[in-house]
Amino acid sequence: MTTFFFIFLVFHNLPPFCPQLFVNIQLWLEKRWPRQIALIKLAGEGSWFQQFRVVALLRISPFPYALLNYAVTVTEMKFNPYICGSVVGMIPDVFINIYRLDSDQQFMITY
Repeated sequence: MTTFFFIFLVFHNLPPFCPQLFVNIQLWLEKRWPRQIALIKLAGEGSWFQQFRVVALLRISPFPYALLNYAVTVTEMKFNPYICGSVVGMIPDVFINIYRLDSDQQFMITY
């Protein structure tokens, strides 16, 4: 299970490594989710902790992971708070999915 988490983490955080491929998406994102993009842009101007906090909170929220990754590439957000915030923000989702899989397997075994 840990291996899948790290594979998921790498592929969902790929856009910061190649931002020139994703710059054209900025206008579409700003039209589609203007408030969230404004929040991300403000976070890019903040301190390390503010950037970390915004990424962690957006990872916990229902905002799509892929769109967050693309939006971050067009901001001034640093890479380290982005990675740390992503890991911290993904942990609750991973535990919920593991618990759900475990309860589904127990249900299948008992019936």
